[in-house]
Amino acid sequence: MLAECKSGKEASVSDTESVSSFDIFSELSAEEIEHQKKRKNDLHSKVLAKLTNSGLDMSVEASSIDKLKLSSYSALHDLASLQRLRYLTQKDQKQPTLKASEPAIYQSLFSEQECDEIVESVFKFVSLNVCDLGVSINQNRKFTKVVHAEEGWLVDRHTSFPTTDLPVSSLPGPTQKLISETIEKLLYPFISQRTGISASFFKPRDLFIVKYSESGQRELGLHSDGCLISFNVLLSSPADFCAGGTFFKSFNKVYHNSKGSALIHDSRLEHSGLAITSGTRLLLVGFLDTI
Repeated sequence: MLAECKSGKEASVSDTESVSSFDIFSELSAEEIEHQKKRKNDLHSKVLAKLTNSGLDMSVEASSIDKLKLSSYSALHDLASLQRLRYLTQKDQKQPTLKASEPAIYQSLFSEQECDEIVESVFKFVSLNVCDLGVSINQNRKFTKVVHAEEGWLVDRHTSFPTTDLPVSSLPGPTQKLISETIEKLLYPFISQRTGISASFFKPRDLFIVKYSESGQRELGLHSDGCLISFNVLLSSPADFCAGGTFFKSFNKVYHNSKGSALIHDSRLEHSGLAITSGTRLLLVGFLDTI
């Protein structure tokens, strides 16, 4: 169904930021701020020393990981940790990484048909599992809130900045396989080129489908994510909703995905989901870390 985009005042970047943004350091004294800087510089120096003295080749590519003569999983884990530290400190980077640049876009990560299949799977799951949604999603976790019983979407999986969502792990096996294989085969190598971290070292901390709707959650306030790299893929057609987009404070810029395309960014960048004014906007969101 096409969304009817009405003229009139839409939620602006400043509106979203003023309501949901806060600065935890705004009450610190000059001495406290200076102490924070000193601790940060001391930690940075220790990290650089560890990188310099590690003796491991941190530039190894994912395709070469299996050929390394590493004595144990611990050695492999050490290599992943050091690549992560190099990314975070930007030491010896030959080209700009996601840590020091605007978000990157992977065009057509999923085809339009694949997006439609995922959306169909999501709504089919919701319609069939409304009554026992909290149990059927994950037997090892307890979900206490469901937004609108007739819809069956969860609202309490993320405490600080909750979204109306469903974990990918709750969806049918073929849908999970499509999502995980596409991310591993296409997205991880793309991110590897922009972080210096071998693709084999990435793992998802959370994969979930987010729903923004005119009658439900319309937006998400300014925040940063608790992981290393984040991405979102637009599953809906742009004709299905009006407005929206992802705003990044550092660049004072709003980014819009095309259907099936992924927007990838460093998780520490403050960003917000701008309000839609009509229709429904569905996103596949991923929080990535290293092993």
